[in-house]
Amino acid sequence: MARERRKEKKKAEEIEDGDGGDKDEDAGKKRKRHTGSTKRKKKRYQKEDEDEDEDGDEDEPPKRFPIYLFIEGPRPFAAHAGHSKPTASVPTPLVIQKGPFFHHVASSFSLLKRSIASHTPCNPDLLAVPSFVWKYDKPANGTRMQLTTEVGYEALIDSVKKKRSETVVFIYMKPPAKDIVSAYII
Repeated sequence: MARERRKEKKKAEEIEDGDGGDKDEDAGKKRKRHTGSTKRKKKRYQKEDEDEDEDGDEDEPPKRFPIYLFIEGPRPFAAHAGHSKPTASVPTPLVIQKGPFFHHVASSFSLLKRSIASHTPCNPDLLAVPSFVWKYDKPANGTRMQLTTEVGYEALIDSVKKKRSETVVFIYMKPPAKDIVSAYII
């Protein structure tokens, strides 16, 4: 009884697969059962197709993302008296937060520097560009990547383009240099 049911199920599966249930062709061969691998392949192809669709859509406006700017001052010096243990912990550096402001993935590195200079506010030439580093807001302990050149900027933009969810970028920098000319005008 159970054998008959299994045979009926097997015939039904062969008919669904399009084999038609010809026993002459499959007389000495055993059929392999399909695993879930075809579903995985289909999903992988669907993801690639979606990526191609995203690249091909010229109707979509360029992606924009918020940037928060953190200006990190030097660490305060804690003087130790002799060889005794310090009673207080080491003070944290002064950090000034600016932003948010929005930046488009189609924009250039020079435009990013001008935006940062306008929010700081300072002259774009006085920015401490060699100290620029960036990271995403999540995870909080994520690694900071360099943003000192066009190559670092391209890495940031490529990474933001690949993110599917809302992306928030933190940029950390040292304080800009002081403008000597403005001190004499006052």
